[in-house]
Amino acid sequence: MFGRLHLRTRVEAVFVANMVARWGQAWKHARQVKQKVKHIMASETNTDQAIQGPATDEADNYCDWKAWDLDSFGRPTHDSSKYFDAEIAPYLKELSQPHVLELGFGNGEFLGWCRDKGIKYCGLESNPILVTRARDLGATAFATIKESALPPATFNCVVAIDVLEHISHAQLREMFQELHDATQPGGYFIARFPNGDSPLGRPYQHGDITHVTTIGSLKLSQIAKATGWNLVSVGAPKIPLEGTGLLTKIKIKAGLACRALIEKTASTLYYSGQKINFSPNCIAVLQRSK
Repeated sequence: MFGRLHLRTRVEAVFVANMVARWGQAWKHARQVKQKVKHIMASETNTDQAIQGPATDEADNYCDWKAWDLDSFGRPTHDSSKYFDAEIAPYLKELSQPHVLELGFGNGEFLGWCRDKGIKYCGLESNPILVTRARDLGATAFATIKESALPPATFNCVVAIDVLEHISHAQLREMFQELHDATQPGGYFIARFPNGDSPLGRPYQHGDITHVTTIGSLKLSQIAKATGWNLVSVGAPKIPLEGTGLLTKIKIKAGLACRALIEKTASTLYYSGQKINFSPNCIAVLQRSK
């Protein structure tokens, strides 16, 4: 009997010792996680400052990674010109004297398209190398709206192609308000960004470490309403058909029909019939109240 009690006591002692060791490891792990969280939060605190404008080396490296060289700057490709013709031109035709503000002009394809069309243009870009290239082409370019010192309601169309995802949540609402104040009543704000409503938008959203914000239609509607913009439409970007052959047109239209069927099916099964857009990118058109 005493032998059994002794054995039981030893087993209980081993069990307690193991539990104490595990609690100690768990406590150590918890402290390590806490330190990591503090480090991450500190890094995120500096994110807004980093987005304001990259250092020269970082700006140069980003241009190299994007293959944006000096020779290609401000020269739209055939495909991009056709896209701008289909996506942007219809809204500019509604304006008697278009005056465009582009946010984040990058390699200057839209800048070059506006120049070729004789459209009055001003561009904003945080990358100082690209600002210099734009000015060397004779374009009006600044780092920020405040730097431009232009009077309110100067522009009647704002364009942001693949830009909003680079802007933090903290800055996004402020930027929308600044663009609202810089735009004439009835003016447009046209933006393209990775589609946060679609799983197919993830490769674009996560394909660049400078993409810090995921944007879906409901989030965009919330920001627009809070900053005085009317959301006109949100949907898939245009696919230009002009200048394509018959077989290509058939393929494109067949693909669009398949997309529509998939979206309709998903809408019925999962979203109670609510219209959804599964395209990788999203194009949104906003208008300032008249």
